[in-house]
Amino acid sequence: MGSRIINEQMLHATLYEIERGLFQVVYRVGGVKLGKHHLPRYQVGTCAADAQMRIEQCARECGYETVVWEPVFAEPVMGQSAAVGEAARSH
Repeated sequence: MGSRIINEQMLHATLYEIERGLFQVVYRVGGVKLGKHHLPRYQVGTCAADAQMRIEQCARECGYETVVWEPVFAEPVMGQSAAVGEAARSH
């Protein structure tokens, strides 16, 4: 994870369960959606808390001090269907 974040130390993220045990995460810094290449877009986990813990560890390795988990209000915006969004909200 060679590159580190210098200016931004707080990362906002929203976690969606797209199928059982597979989660997608969308990142924001300062209200701007990010496609950070050094942070995982997908994470496996036995539950959301497990996936969040692994993502937080990656974020710390990249130089973020804090991950703020935002609530899920809508479906994922990265090409996911409405059915996937509904499945994510039902868990």
